[in-house]
Amino acid sequence: MRVAPLRIASSLLPYALAAVAVVVVSAIALAGVVRTPASDGIGSPARPPAVSAAPRAVGLSDSRMAYWRPASSGSLELWVSDLDGDRRWTIATASADADLALTRWSPDGSAVAYRTGNGTIGVVRLDGWLSSLVMPLELRRAAWKIVSYEWSPDAKRIAATFRAGGGLSNESDVYVAEIKSNALWERVTTLGDAYAEPWIDNERLLIGSSSGLVATLDLRTKDLRPVTGLPAASPQLGRAGRVYFTGGLAVTADVASQPVASGWVWSATVDGHDLRKEASAEHGQARLFGILADGRAVIGVPGGVYMASETIVPLVFAGAGSVRRVVVSEDGKRVIGFTDSRILRIDAAKIPRTLALGSLPPPDAASTLLSGIREPDVWTARKPVAVARAGAVAVAPSAPTGRVAFVLGHALWELQGDGSARAIATERGSLIGRPAWSPSGEHVAVMFTAIGERQPSALVVGPGGPQRWRLPTAAQAMTWAPDGRSLSFWIPTGTRLDQWNTHAFDPATGRATGTIPGRAVWGGGGRLVLSDGEFAITTGTAATTGLRVGQRIELITGSARRTITDAARLAASPRLKDVPDAARASLISQLVPSADPEYVGVMLARVGPTQIATTRSPAFVVVRLSDGEPVYATAIPLEVGPSDLAWSPAGHLVAWGVTETAPNGQVTRGAVIVDPVVGIMRTLYEGRFAGWSADGRSVYLARDEGLFVLQLDPAASDPVRISPFGVSVSATAR
Repeated sequence: MRVAPLRIASSLLPYALAAVAVVVVSAIALAGVVRTPASDGIGSPARPPAVSAAPRAVGLSDSRMAYWRPASSGSLELWVSDLDGDRRWTIATASADADLALTRWSPDGSAVAYRTGNGTIGVVRLDGWLSSLVMPLELRRAAWKIVSYEWSPDAKRIAATFRAGGGLSNESDVYVAEIKSNALWERVTTLGDAYAEPWIDNERLLIGSSSGLVATLDLRTKDLRPVTGLPAASPQLGRAGRVYFTGGLAVTADVASQPVASGWVWSATVDGHDLRKEASAEHGQARLFGILADGRAVIGVPGGVYMASETIVPLVFAGAGSVRRVVVSEDGKRVIGFTDSRILRIDAAKIPRTLALGSLPPPDAASTLLSGIREPDVWTARKPVAVARAGAVAVAPSAPTGRVAFVLGHALWELQGDGSARAIATERGSLIGRPAWSPSGEHVAVMFTAIGERQPSALVVGPGGPQRWRLPTAAQAMTWAPDGRSLSFWIPTGTRLDQWNTHAFDPATGRATGTIPGRAVWGGGGRLVLSDGEFAITTGTAATTGLRVGQRIELITGSARRTITDAARLAASPRLKDVPDAARASLISQLVPSADPEYVGVMLARVGPTQIATTRSPAFVVVRLSDGEPVYATAIPLEVGPSDLAWSPAGHLVAWGVTETAPNGQVTRGAVIVDPVVGIMRTLYEGRFAGWSADGRSVYLARDEGLFVLQLDPAASDPVRISPFGVSVSATAR
């Protein structure tokens, strides 16, 4: 059953009401301990009973609890115990009003860490040793906070997510510190949008981002490698060394949370191969907590936890409340749940795989281990996991050669010969659009907006490394000059920012080198320019409230300038007689020149009845430059496409992406390839259109399981997979 995000949110109401009616059970009696209060609110740890053993074996079994509980004095005490509570003692104290969160056991069960305030992680070993990892002063003064952290497998380091406070910039990055006195934090990411996720081994960890990037980070080299091209979140290293994660549709994160993803639960090897959908039920925004032995996934959504397989089942129990977080044992057979005040043992076998909307699982599926507590955690012994890796992709000899770049997350990547990807530049901001190679293939450029900035910038990466320089506000439509000596952008101007000029810049320095009125592109043996047009006027409507219509297309070659056509003439063509709203004024919004200098593509829309909105079905029109006549036209509803429309770099084929949603909610993405000169649609291919090869003889198709290339000349029967990352790309032959 497909469950939409809104349905999930609405279904939480009865569970929230059930959670209010929590039945308080008897608490486990606690033995008195001796503690020494401290002025900063965190006390010295109490000593455990005397034993002669390593820290991991100090009197506790291989399943352990840690939790905060009020003492008779009014302060808070951090207790550790066996899962059955037989052996227990306090290891630290805090003032009653201390801001405590994120209590977590070390991987070896020898220590417990917790966040106090927004900027300190306290670490207490079972043998009584205490340390504090304090956020740098400048970040604390700027109201940053620690929103998550992860222990290294050897329990010697912690990777933490530092996040800007107050929601002003939402900037976040990953810092790592050794667990020792006076330890300093090292910033290990510079994305401005990175979150610490579980470690792979003692030198590599997984990272996530609100932009949907899931990647591995090598702390020795700072090498960043993507795990998937899907928008993904909450990666975990699971059984058989595979990386499990949520996603497939979209990823978000608010100021207080780690990234959450909507879609499904997936797994892949650490290098992105062998992608599998582990749970068929679609979910809203969620993080992954673990995978059960029977294949069900345990996911957390805002306010609760679900088990997901064919459907999703909430973990809400009458008399115990709503589970907020879980720990799944290594074998996937034991589940420990945490409510706001309890630790629950959950019998997964008693949780049905399907459940009627509004129903609760049977109450006897959960039993209370402890209640009346705060910020608990449970540790179970785990064995080291060998990471699953597939290695290089076997690329067919017919696959195009050259260099391929793409944008994913806050990084610019280059595809390697074995199908892997290497980050060639990272930015503390959002990269915009598809990268563009220079004509020589020596440089690749992309636009980005830095964190805290409204003004866009250009990033140009070449043999000398990355160059960055600012652009005027709202710049768009980046193109290289044929000689590679300048980058051009459309820049809005005027009081309404609905007039345009084309500005050229030196790619190495960002120095302005020239301006052309209108929106200009290279094509037709010169520069094609789209004029601003005039305001559409309707009776009773002020001219300045409408959209600009009737734009002209002009060709500039040397000092000569001639008009090719205009919006009104195109709209009157018999080829557009079936385009909706034919009687309304027309406007041109885009110029897309063909590699064949005789043709240019335009997007033609009709002004809506209010003079503000345009038609929902704009037309893609191919115009012959010699006489301004349209030779091809097709209307494409906006909800279907076109996306990523692009001409082949050789000849006059054009391709774009389309999206269709079936009545059952199933979404299908395809790539349309058209020869507009002879009016023939080649075919519709499965997968999102991801770009052309540099020679124009192949197209790239992006699918969930990776990037494919389909040879068109000579025609190939099937696409060939060349990388595990299904993303839009830009290619150069050099």
